[in-house]
Amino acid sequence: MRGMGEGEVWQYRQADAETLRRWEAWASEARTQLAAAGLPVQAEGLDSAVGAGAVVTVDPGADDAGGVYVGWHPAPVLRVAGMQAALRTDPRDPALRHKGLVDDAMTRAIREILTAGGFTMGESPNDLVGELLYVVGPPAEPLLERLGLDALRASGARQEGPAPSGEPGPRRTPLRPYALRRRNVSVRPSSVNGVP
Repeated sequence: MRGMGEGEVWQYRQADAETLRRWEAWASEARTQLAAAGLPVQAEGLDSAVGAGAVVTVDPGADDAGGVYVGWHPAPVLRVAGMQAALRTDPRDPALRHKGLVDDAMTRAIREILTAGGFTMGESPNDLVGELLYVVGPPAEPLLERLGLDALRASGARQEGPAPSGEPGPRRTPLRPYALRRRNVSVRPSSVNGVP
């Protein structure tokens, strides 16, 4: 954040509606990409005292610090251990060192995942949350579109329901061949309760 001159009074202003919609879309895509990579992502609005995982937030301010921020919250047990270690003021405390290493590793991983997904990432312009990553720009296209997926197909769900007009019978998306191998399903007859 830029410094203020002598005698200036800071007034908070919220970004305009279009900017907020854009930032919310960026935040939603960041959550999608992190979840697609297999990281737990905290639900928006979840109290951080009980949550763990990647945290994506929007600062709605119209100043330089407004925008999308991404960070990592370890499980509460590690956060508490880190806070207790910080209160002991021993920089060599193993709990403090471990939490710091975990935070650094996860922040690097989040940056790499989002960068691979097309986001432009930068350092936080807000010195109060300097440990968070800042989204400078979105990917050219959403991850699921780029991969040729939609949310239903990406989840592996089977589409069932009435057939589109002109097709006989109910609509079913066929199982993918690898799904049978993955589940070790045999196509040969088997017995159920001893009956072949």
